[in-house]
Amino acid sequence: YQITYQNTYSVSTANNMYMWQASFEAINRYNTVLAGQTKAAADGVLTESVGNQYKGECLFLRALTYHNLMIHFANPVNVGGNNNYGMPLYLTAINTPAEIEEALKIGRSTVEATYAQILKDLDDAEALLPEAIAANSITRASKGAAIALKTRVYLHKRDWANVMKEAAKLAPAAPYT
Repeated sequence: YQITYQNTYSVSTANNMYMWQASFEAINRYNTVLAGQTKAAADGVLTESVGNQYKGECLFLRALTYHNLMIHFANPVNVGGNNNYGMPLYLTAINTPAEIEEALKIGRSTVEATYAQILKDLDDAEALLPEAIAANSITRASKGAAIALKTRVYLHKRDWANVMKEAAKLAPAAPYT
């Protein structure tokens, strides 16, 4: 904890390097599960509803991970001069040496493009996820979780109109304007 107490973080600090690395490893795992889920659903191994739930969960987790990366490794969306420093967008599974070489050519996208992908994943997740699963209501992603995360993303973007729109889905009778 010495780095934290002395406030000596840098781009080469182990905590930063490992967070970046572990986050992209997780994103690749989600993409791998997405590819497997698509094949399993097509082959009839998974029912359509279970396949959609898995797909929604992976999209939710990918969006959550990208949003966490944006909070830690990009300037806020409204700060000028940072338009080219979003995240590299990896949207397919990378599991062979050839795919690794191809993925290494992908550079960082813009901040807006990264947020657009996060919001697309969350919109898709919201459409695919169930309302809540009683037995796993706090351990599995649900439609409400996707909406709540989308609201948080809009808060970070300072897109107040969409914050209100998404929040109203969760609490339509709330006394806010």
